[in-house]
Amino acid sequence: MAATEMDGGDEDEEHVHFKQVLRAYEHYREHAHARISEMECHAARLDRASRELLRLEDKFAALRRAVECNGRVLDAIVEPHAMFEDDEQAGRSMHARALLERPAAGRGATPSDADMEKVKSTLKQLARDWAEEGAAERAACYGPLLADIERLLPSESAARPNAKVLVPGAGLGRLAWECAARGFACQGNEVSYFMLLASNFVLNHAADLGQLEIYPYVHQSINVRAPADQLRPVPLPDTDPSRLPAHTPFSMCAGDFLAIYANQPGEWDCILTCFFIDTARDVSQYVRTIHAALRPGGVWCNVGPLLYHWAEMGPAEFSIELSWEELRALIVAHGFAIELEEWLPPMTYAANARSMLKMEYECVHTVCRKAGVQHR
Repeated sequence: MAATEMDGGDEDEEHVHFKQVLRAYEHYREHAHARISEMECHAARLDRASRELLRLEDKFAALRRAVECNGRVLDAIVEPHAMFEDDEQAGRSMHARALLERPAAGRGATPSDADMEKVKSTLKQLARDWAEEGAAERAACYGPLLADIERLLPSESAARPNAKVLVPGAGLGRLAWECAARGFACQGNEVSYFMLLASNFVLNHAADLGQLEIYPYVHQSINVRAPADQLRPVPLPDTDPSRLPAHTPFSMCAGDFLAIYANQPGEWDCILTCFFIDTARDVSQYVRTIHAALRPGGVWCNVGPLLYHWAEMGPAEFSIELSWEELRALIVAHGFAIELEEWLPPMTYAANARSMLKMEYECVHTVCRKAGVQHR
């Protein structure tokens, strides 16, 4: 079972955000059915012969059934329950538990389109992290990082629980779980409640293989080869998340990476980042925090592109975008020795394998070591 703890941030702001996320999950059915109704209205303008040939009403009925299936899974994710179950985390965890025990979000303002896109993205993330559907993507980006820790951290099973691994930007938790499944003490960190709610549900309440069925591509109406591709079900999980080695510490920490881990100097033996460093407004702050959080001799292993999420948010948004060569120089200047640098084959991210359009990333894989010798 994965314990989840909070960063102890501003309670009012946190509560408002949490309610927004719950409201978005609860609004999913209404939002999705409204979109299907729009499609039905557009299809009604086809000539009768085309409508009879295509029988689109059957397709729309199937889309609605898929939406209902997704809705049931999302209902289970947000159903009030003890999200934070580790009683030893009394302070932060009690605050987090109280958030879930407050009244549900209710029927307030309609969630924004951006929030609804995050709900639909969460469905794709579930397929990527916790279904056979995402196995190829996980092998491409998680595989090199897991090979790193197998090579660089203790090989003896008895020593592995003493090796502390941190996974910032953990998303739905599969990479962090894979570390714990190998016997290492691991903590995932994630700021998004969209992700935290879903990861908590899978990690703590979905032990039966294939017990859930989602339709993550039901909302993709373009670049579709066949209706069956849009309507294909994806069972999950593809592994039992509760099966971890005994006495292996594993947790998920909710909150901003910089706010939490800047205050934990020298805590971690290894930090794994996957499609994460370009989420920063100023990537130098990530580099500085990662360096500070590692023990002397600790390693930072990274796989990812440089998309820089804040780059196209408008001129009012602060964003620094560095090339890899510039970032590499910054990493070295902050006290890291780069032991491995390689470019991986092109890979996708939460992609629909049957789509006619896919975005590929050329990712760099690095292993960087903090100067000094570990003393345990």
